Amino acid sequence: MAHDVTFIPGDGTGPELTEATRRVLEATGVGFNWDRHEAGIDEHRKHGNPLPDATLASLKCTEVGIKGPTTTPVGTGFRSINVLLRKELDLYACIRPCKALEGVRTRFPETDRGHRLGSLRGDDRRAGYGGRSEHRHGRRRVRGDAWLVADVRRQEPDEPDGAHAVGRVHARPPEESAAARALEHAIAAVIRTGDQVTYDLKPSRTDPTAVGTSQFADAVIEEMNA
Repeated sequence: MAHDVTFIPGDGTGPELTEATRRVLEATGVGFNWDRHEAGIDEHRKHGNPLPDATLASLKCTEVGIKGPTTTPVGTGFRSINVLLRKELDLYACIRPCKALEGVRTRFPETDRGHRLGSLRGDDRRAGYGGRSEHRHGRRRVRGDAWLVADVRRQEPDEPDGAHAVGRVHARPPEESAAARALEHAIAAVIRTGDQVTYDLKPSRTDPTAVGTSQFADAVIEEMNA
């Protein structure tokens, strides 16, 4: 059975990230009915509303959404889309899995923490169920988030620090554990090999062999099909 999912490309690096996400998810063999809608600064410029009613209605209907990063201009009265979604959908629990992967430098290689409800709606961090390499105080980890309420989920790939990075996303719709494991293993294998990874997963951020979003997604898809 195909899953109905609201698909919001976002702006900036958003469309690149969400397109890679879509291709990788479809490569798992899971069926999806993508209900595409817009949100963000481009929609605000065109129609004066960063979060159209149709987008919100779709999320309420499908109860699952994948959303790319969206820009929040400073000093314009334009509220963050993430804040608007959390308030409109009463998304109150932020889940942030964190797992150390071979090939990612870290001081804590044993880290493997699953669901931990990390913050409440006051936290304005981007939400997603996926991964990125995050460097904080000399530590590097791969993490991702999901905002949840009783029956509404919004999953969003994190926005990396640059247009050439990739959202290493392993969103898991309900009842698709086998596909989720296959995708997670493929992502781990690509990162472990280290050839087709983005700059934030290289030993140096200036590594000329780093690839972009689409190439990383291609490598993950190839690994799943191997």
